[in-house]
Amino acid sequence: MSVSVDMVKALGIRPYDENTCMLVESGAIWLKNNTKLDYDFDNSDLSALPANIRLFLHKYCQIMRLRPGIASESISGLSQSFTGNIDDLIWNAAESLLGENVVKQSVSFVGAAERWR
Repeated sequence: MSVSVDMVKALGIRPYDENTCMLVESGAIWLKNNTKLDYDFDNSDLSALPANIRLFLHKYCQIMRLRPGIASESISGLSQSFTGNIDDLIWNAAESLLGENVVKQSVSFVGAAERWR
């Protein structure tokens, strides 16, 4: 799959540059690998995707632009600090926008008896 600047413009994800193209492409690959969606991202028009998938691609780009680690906020002498985990943010965005039935489980369970087979 190759995402062009025109495709990014059709999605409305700014800035319209090569970095955003790579982010949208990696978001589509994430969807292909981690969801049960039945879309051919390689041969489909991204702007024709359902709104929740387009919104996930927007959120994916926003999340991938965040600096991982500690983010802080100060307002009128009050401050807050949060630890941000990019993977958790992406999974949360996917589950909230696409639904838990569409998103594959990020954790797999192996029974104690099965680990020796």
